[in-house]
Amino acid sequence: MVIIMNPILYIVVPCFNEEKVLPITAPFFLDKIEELVGCNKISHNSRVLFVDDGSRDTTWNIISSMARDYPQILGVKLLGNSGTKNAINAGFDYVKEKCDCVISVHCDGQDDINVIDKMIEEYVKGFKVVLAVASKNCDKNPFIEKVSKQCFKFKRCFGSEKVYNHFDYKLLSSEVLKWIDRCDKGTLPIEQAIDEMGITCSRVAYQRHKRINSQSKTTKKQKNISAFNNFFSMTHRPLHIITLSGFAFLILSVMVFLSFCVISMAGIKVQKWGMILNSVCFFEAVQIIFIGIIGEYVSEILKRNIKGPKFIIEEITENTEK
Repeated sequence: MVIIMNPILYIVVPCFNEEKVLPITAPFFLDKIEELVGCNKISHNSRVLFVDDGSRDTTWNIISSMARDYPQILGVKLLGNSGTKNAINAGFDYVKEKCDCVISVHCDGQDDINVIDKMIEEYVKGFKVVLAVASKNCDKNPFIEKVSKQCFKFKRCFGSEKVYNHFDYKLLSSEVLKWIDRCDKGTLPIEQAIDEMGITCSRVAYQRHKRINSQSKTTKKQKNISAFNNFFSMTHRPLHIITLSGFAFLILSVMVFLSFCVISMAGIKVQKWGMILNSVCFFEAVQIIFIGIIGEYVSEILKRNIKGPKFIIEEITENTEK
């Protein structure tokens, strides 16, 4: 394993209607890059990439202006709003050939950028994936925090491998991004692709702050839809449970049928409704098994064949080759 002591780092920052926040937080990222370069922790070729996710305000104008003034800043503008995760993926795809490692972080000031130092240290130790996990989320209501934690535990029972309180703040090596493409895992969420590939992750803890001068761009309806989709797109385990429950009912109905046979042989009259109910349970169990098996096949087919563009780059700042 080759360990790069002064890696080329790209910080990918998704932006959507951030004209009020970007002038405040952008200097933080620029100062962090200069600080790490000055400490000889990263290469002087490191950059900050702002990805405009189809903003309707002056966000792109601000990014373009900063890119002209500072060679460490790059910008990519997407055609239309693709969502935060796809904006991050667009940034990853754009920089994977230019850097040794990449960090994704939100631009609203919630994520403590000083944690980047620890993430770089973990990368130098040999970890190709480093997840920043919020030990405390100051921007979340305590009641909602408790409910979210219980829902997370419930989802874990159904096979979800997501890390609690990990958002989009993470470090990935360029090798991992190339492996994901090579292994045709690009249609999966990054975390799921990493888990399926069996890559060992390191974790660093941090305290998540309140947003700076902004509110969440996600509506309650979008949050509910996202929660619904996340629950039903976790893993194959729900399908496994359905199939196994079918086998359990099948075995139970067979055992009940055998017990009826033994009772009949002993000269005890068996009620007809009991035999009818057992027959219904038997055929229902067979149907559940077939449905579970079909579901397994359909799930595998969808996972392997759903393709399509996750984003379209409309424009790139002119100084990207500096």
